[in-house]
Amino acid sequence: MSFADPTSVTINGVAISLAKIRDDGLTSEYNSVDGLHNLVISHNRLKSGRIKTIVKLTVFRNVVNPLTGLTVTESVTHQHSIDRPAYGWTATLLDQEQDGLSGLLTAANMTKLFGLEH
Repeated sequence: MSFADPTSVTINGVAISLAKIRDDGLTSEYNSVDGLHNLVISHNRLKSGRIKTIVKLTVFRNVVNPLTGLTVTESVTHQHSIDRPAYGWTATLLDQEQDGLSGLLTAANMTKLFGLEH
């Protein structure tokens, strides 16, 4: 079963529609109409038998370089990676662990991360 096409992400209360532009079996890529948002979802079976899932959201913006005053396109990538064995963890256990990690990543803790705290 695959993600909906189009799928969406909500940023600052705004839903951004992302159309599927590539499907390579275990990898799908989605883009917004304006090209400013890109989502890649991939699954890889490692040599060890483990499964690595990556969800990667890249956001592009035109920003002013403070040194030159020129407007340039920059991007930021938010990536979530799950490295798991092929057996021994149920979807329920993975959901519970994900909920725990999501609970840790509060606005206050994200501010700490952006400030390079650890």
